[in-house]
Amino acid sequence: CPFKAARKSHLNRHIRTHSGLKQFECPHCAFKTPREIILQKHLKVHSAGATAASVSNGKAAAQRPPECAFCWDAEPTLACMPCGHLSMCADAVCIAAVMDERQCLACQGHVEELLEAAEAKVILEQSGRRLYTV
Repeated sequence: CPFKAARKSHLNRHIRTHSGLKQFECPHCAFKTPREIILQKHLKVHSAGATAASVSNGKAAAQRPPECAFCWDAEPTLACMPCGHLSMCADAVCIAAVMDERQCLACQGHVEELLEAAEAKVILEQSGRRLYTV
């Protein structure tokens, strides 16, 4: 592998991508990751999910803007392809989490790439499909 790093910690982190070692596990679900920062962002899903579930007024829930399916911190701007789920923000940690697993967080389908919403919409419409907001 031609990867080079200025810091030993960055090299060690990269080596874990080759080993498949996922030493950080979520205590609430089966999610595992090789990076602690990714686990920390993932844990927000569980606390944010509890908050979202406590909203009993359907109208209030519908007015909330869509959120990244991984970190719940930002509006999604990236679509998983080929499924077309607009569910990811452009944060590097969120992108790394999805691309490491190659699995859409909305449908658990295989992710070939993440595309900006406008580009994904054009490609999907050319094949008679549409972009799905999660």
